[in-house]
Amino acid sequence: TGAVIQPKADDRSGDAFAYFAHLDGEYPLVPRSWFIGLSNDIASAAVPGVGTAFLIGNPEISARGVWSSVRGLSSGGGLGVVLPIPRSLSPVEDEVLRTVRTVRPWDLASFSSLQLTFRPFIDIRHVTGGLIFQLRQAVDWSINLNGTDSAANGATASGAQPRLTNFSARLTFYTGYRLSEAIGVGVELWEVY
Repeated sequence: TGAVIQPKADDRSGDAFAYFAHLDGEYPLVPRSWFIGLSNDIASAAVPGVGTAFLIGNPEISARGVWSSVRGLSSGGGLGVVLPIPRSLSPVEDEVLRTVRTVRPWDLASFSSLQLTFRPFIDIRHVTGGLIFQLRQAVDWSINLNGTDSAANGATASGAQPRLTNFSARLTFYTGYRLSEAIGVGVELWEVY
């Protein structure tokens, strides 16, 4: 995912450029039923007047189960866990992270220091011919292992009450078309709340 981020109206420093790569891999434990996965995020941005930085996220392990019918309807659910890794960001890296956060705000847990995040989700998917429709509802429950909210944990609101846990949810809708058995193209829409 790439983005050009425009500054506030009174800021003449120029646009920031950011990209975010989400890498996923899955392995079937039981074909077409049970899967384990590993994910990781990579982000970078060039912020005028600040600099550039390259950030590697915390790894996420996951497991999911799927039920499928011969008519193309499937549903299931799973649980991902973002493993907590300590990190110390320089002022430049901190500003780059604040900028990149606008590209994929729900993946902030991947770059937080010592924050354990549980990600339960449910999926509904329908495949008809080459068309694919999928809906995912997910919740993130994060526990700050190094104390209450701080910039290192992703806190942004000044004067906010300290918290040891944070909740967020996201709804994802995907529609696509299978060009071949291994290649599909599509578009995703997200709602984060």
